[in-house]
Amino acid sequence: MVMRAIRWIGKQLATLNWFESDLNDIETVRRERLSTRVYLCLIIIICIALIIYTGLKIRTNTVIVDYPSYIQFENLLEHYNRTLQCSCSKIAISYETFAQIEVKFHPVCSSSFISFEWIQKVYAANITHIWPMDVRTILSTFWQLVSAFCQNLYEAVTKSILDYKVSTLFSPQVMSSIEVETRAEASRDFALTSTQTAIARNLLAIRRMISDNQLVSGLATNAHLQTYFVQRRNQFYAPPIMNIYDDCSCIKIDGCPKVSGLYEYDMWDTKGIYNKLNISKNIPGIMFDCYPLNAVLASTFECYYTSDCLKLIHPMFNVTPLSSISSTQFNMNSTIQTLVDKVFIDEMTVQTSFASYYTNCNPSICTYIYSRRFDKVFMFTSVVGIMGGLTVILKLLAPLIVRGTLALNQRRRRTTLPTVEVIHTNPRTCVQTFILLVRSIPNRILDQWLKLNIFDTYSRDENVIYRQQITSRVYLICLLISIIGLSVYTLFSVQIKSISIPSPSQDTFNNLYEKYSDSLRCECSQLSISYSDFIQITPTMHQICSSDCISPIWYNRFFEQNITFLYISSSADFIWPLYFPMLQSFCFLVNRTITDSIRVLKTTSFINNEILPQWQFDEQAQRLIDTFTNETVSEFTRMFALIRNATAASQFVTVPSSNAQFIVKSDGQMTMHISNLLILEFDDPTHATKSCSCNGDTSNCVFVQRIYDNTSASFYYLKGLYVGCLLMDGIMFSTFECWFDLICFNKIRQWSLETINTNMFNITPLNINLPSRFSPRTPINQLMNELFLENWNINISYENFYSGCAPNSCDYTEEERYDIFYTILTIIAIYGGLSKGLKIVVPWFVRLALICLRRKCYRTNYQQNSLTIVQTIPVYKRFWLKISSLNWFYTRSSTIDTLHRECLYTKIYLILFSISILIIIISTSLTKRSYSKTIMNPSIQDYERLEVLYSDTLRCPCSKISINHRLFITQIKATLHPVCLSDYVKGRSEWIYWLSGRNYDIEWVHLADFRRWGSGFFIWIASFCTLANITINSAITNFQSSSLLINQPMTRSQFESQINLQIDRFLDDTRNNFVQTLKFYQDMIQGNNLMSFYATNWMPVAKQPYDVNGITVFTEPILYNSSCSCAITRTCMEAAGIYASDGTLLYVVDGVQHGCSLIESYLASSLSCFYSNSCLVSLFAATALGDPNGANSTPWNSVFFGPRFAPLNSSSIQHFSINDTFSTIVNDLFVDAWLTNISYESFFTACAVRYCTYSIIQRFDFLYVLTTFLSLFTGISLIIRIIIPRIGIIVTLLKNRIRIKPQLS
Repeated sequence: MVMRAIRWIGKQLATLNWFESDLNDIETVRRERLSTRVYLCLIIIICIALIIYTGLKIRTNTVIVDYPSYIQFENLLEHYNRTLQCSCSKIAISYETFAQIEVKFHPVCSSSFISFEWIQKVYAANITHIWPMDVRTILSTFWQLVSAFCQNLYEAVTKSILDYKVSTLFSPQVMSSIEVETRAEASRDFALTSTQTAIARNLLAIRRMISDNQLVSGLATNAHLQTYFVQRRNQFYAPPIMNIYDDCSCIKIDGCPKVSGLYEYDMWDTKGIYNKLNISKNIPGIMFDCYPLNAVLASTFECYYTSDCLKLIHPMFNVTPLSSISSTQFNMNSTIQTLVDKVFIDEMTVQTSFASYYTNCNPSICTYIYSRRFDKVFMFTSVVGIMGGLTVILKLLAPLIVRGTLALNQRRRRTTLPTVEVIHTNPRTCVQTFILLVRSIPNRILDQWLKLNIFDTYSRDENVIYRQQITSRVYLICLLISIIGLSVYTLFSVQIKSISIPSPSQDTFNNLYEKYSDSLRCECSQLSISYSDFIQITPTMHQICSSDCISPIWYNRFFEQNITFLYISSSADFIWPLYFPMLQSFCFLVNRTITDSIRVLKTTSFINNEILPQWQFDEQAQRLIDTFTNETVSEFTRMFALIRNATAASQFVTVPSSNAQFIVKSDGQMTMHISNLLILEFDDPTHATKSCSCNGDTSNCVFVQRIYDNTSASFYYLKGLYVGCLLMDGIMFSTFECWFDLICFNKIRQWSLETINTNMFNITPLNINLPSRFSPRTPINQLMNELFLENWNINISYENFYSGCAPNSCDYTEEERYDIFYTILTIIAIYGGLSKGLKIVVPWFVRLALICLRRKCYRTNYQQNSLTIVQTIPVYKRFWLKISSLNWFYTRSSTIDTLHRECLYTKIYLILFSISILIIIISTSLTKRSYSKTIMNPSIQDYERLEVLYSDTLRCPCSKISINHRLFITQIKATLHPVCLSDYVKGRSEWIYWLSGRNYDIEWVHLADFRRWGSGFFIWIASFCTLANITINSAITNFQSSSLLINQPMTRSQFESQINLQIDRFLDDTRNNFVQTLKFYQDMIQGNNLMSFYATNWMPVAKQPYDVNGITVFTEPILYNSSCSCAITRTCMEAAGIYASDGTLLYVVDGVQHGCSLIESYLASSLSCFYSNSCLVSLFAATALGDPNGANSTPWNSVFFGPRFAPLNSSSIQHFSINDTFSTIVNDLFVDAWLTNISYESFFTACAVRYCTYSIIQRFDFLYVLTTFLSLFTGISLIIRIIIPRIGIIVTLLKNRIRIKPQLS
């Protein structure tokens, strides 16, 4: 069977003749069969070559996927991650939509130990009569502070997590799951680290503020009150004296930490010196220090993990210990300082859902580019199309090749014949012959052109021949014009080629970026790069911070004497040595702040999946550095100003007694004397120009510090050194003039040697020749506001960034014209279909044209009659008759028997060909084609129009990737509460001066009387108004100086939404940071039980007549409402009032509260009385009450000075109400209204779009459909034309065989 088939195929090939003609001689038939074989061989060879060529040719295709599902995206990302781009419908995605954070805190924060009930239980009422080192002294305070830490850190972490959740991930394109997870974790880590740094910074600042100002604890752990007789005033005072523990004085900045325990024996008066006292029972884990806060931070919860230890310190309670297995990160020996550093977080996990992220991104379109060989569709269409054109050419070439070969063979045979004498012609005759030949060429061409008949049907009708000749000429002209047009189009067409460069060097990347910046993508091998890898910061501090002047090695010698720093005594000159440890604290605090900020920056990672070009990197790095430096400075100055103002407003008792002194009255009772300072002019410090009271605004209440010069027997005034009500006030007003001046510095050396036997000659003055941006007369307040920084010294290395990124490869696409070979093949492919199509269309067109011409020119009766006859036949019948008789398989050997079969083949051919062409047209019409267009320097109107039409593919890169907020946020302005601009607080307020009793020392006024502390209330309002204004302006400056990072402009709605969201977050962050810092400060102050000199929380108690020097005076906490103790809470308070000298309440001030903490009282108060004229009149009248010597003698009832103050205007309030407490007002930073203005036009201008590119994605591209159709037309026609007759023969054979079998049977 197989051999028969082979023999049959061989027979068919041997007799195959595709060039059959009318001539039947043997030589012609032989030549035609040879032409057929040559034709077939060429077809096969060229087809194989084309298959190999098209298979090996790299094809770059751009594929577009509409609204891809999550599964589709994952599949695309797996295969085409380098070129896949999916534009997000929502470019700003909040983390809360796809990231969930779970936080587990230390178990103590969920235990009963931090409850108020427990704190009440462990408080001992006779706490001041227990040894200060006894664990029972600080036990209640211990848990107050732990509770405060838990609450404040929980709020800070919760706020941090909330900020993290509402923050947005800027995602113009869909990111990979790894990148999303990395960015989410990096943002989480940055938020947590920032919170940890802020808490540590605030805590350190509070601790240093307390210790540097030598504030006194009511628990008498750092200092105790001790009677002291001042002869020049003939008065007993009770100044605070620093305690000494085992030869360590609490005046030292580092305190005197030691192990705490139980001292189970009676206490005796040791004059504050506690040396070599034996502990009855050791308590593991709990430490003691001068300030309870320092003791708590050094302690652990070790005791509270064991039942035996709990029974020692809490024998009366049945307490369940903490579980040692409930914590994964901490153990029972972890100090509370360690827990605070970790913000009490035991475990934190982040779970990201990439599916949720993808859902929110919701890409409307994904495009990817892939390059590959052996593209089956491309191979098929190319081979079929090209072969269709080549068949036409090869049909012309094959006979010529055969004829030429046969002629060559004949010439070779002739060379074997005898030599014939050659007749040499005249050269001139050859030249003439050539000239005549050349001249005859046009005539020959014209003759051939006139005789040309490509559509010859062997008819002898002259009209038919004429029509065929006309048709041939039109065909050739149309074919020539089409070929030229298609050739030009193909030559100038471009293709997108994808190129990949493995492991490019930096120079290679730079060169590629210069040429292919629009399409270049170089993915980093390391997605996350630490800032420490390419940013180095080595700040240079002011020389004071590295000088010996602030070294504790020598200034602690001052304090070894345990000198009584009594301002009113003759030893007042001893106050200024406290200047040095405070400076050292400032330098330490600033250095710690800078170091922590740098650490946070370095531990933060730069997240980017692609390498940035150097200009973008420089811009982004500079924006980062500007933000980092501005925020570091502004956050520190705001924090420090808040803590400083809060400390000043709290009016605490200080060891130097510079702001107030306790006076022992003749009956043994204690009263408070508030200092009045004489402001001395530096040029003539012996003369006072004015005075100020520490009951008023103390920020500028300072005078020049002096020392006694034994050589001249007079006082020497130190240049630039000032003393104020608080040590902080004096030092902030001071300068470094004395430390640069050798004369002044030598005076201090001499004084220290003569007075306290301390040698300072190894301490050198500051070097005036060192370069500095600060002058010697620069106030320390200004240096603090600039963090004592001379220079940041920042080095940013793009080379290190590139090395850290280490791109595995760089991929880019470029447009290039097709090569000549491919262009020729394309033209050939199109030529076949074009030729075939024109051969079909042109005859019909010419025939129609001739008919129309004949109708116009020849209107004879014969024509009219014949036309009438023709018109009697319907058109559809004529068309059907034409189709029925159509025979495209007619050959010269066709017979009557084969005509029917050939007509049938023609009909089948037409059906199959029509279906194939229809499929090609439909598939090419439905294929998406992408065309890129570019608009240079688009206007905002152009961009908005393009955004509406081509939002999915529009790309308009900004000239700058970071745009300063100031350029498009034209206004952010806050309107403060009306009280901030009122006469009650404005300038050197007459109201404050009058309310304070015009600086008179009025001993008979009760300690709780509003007239004693009311001026402090309005001073606090004034200072916090100023502080709020500074905080707001500083925050606004930082926000406006920060930049918006963006790669291309947003739409107007996106811009307004995102910027308004950023402004709202900025306002919330500014308010929350202020309020959280203030609350944290209040809790830490309460934990230290610091005494107010208004005796609002702790009061010296007269147990005996104090008429002898050196007697210890004990203190006890104040009770409000007979039950609320200031020792365990700061929230105890009652309505403020005016009292008689015996404590009888005479008048209640409407809206104002009075309690343990002055700030807490202020926050709980309102200004409702100060909006009412009648309330003010009654308040003015009440201020004259209570004087035992008569109402007319009070300073509030002077005929020369009376109240002249109008009430506040309630109609000027927009946001607040008249009954709002200051807690509400402070929570809003005193801001009554915000005015913001943003400009989209300014944003677009700042973006500076140089060009916009967009892709037009469309179906039914006519030119693409036409060229594809023409290229495949001839090839498919040839394939169907070859297949159909062969199938017909096989079917006929099968039919004949089926008919023969029944006859045989």
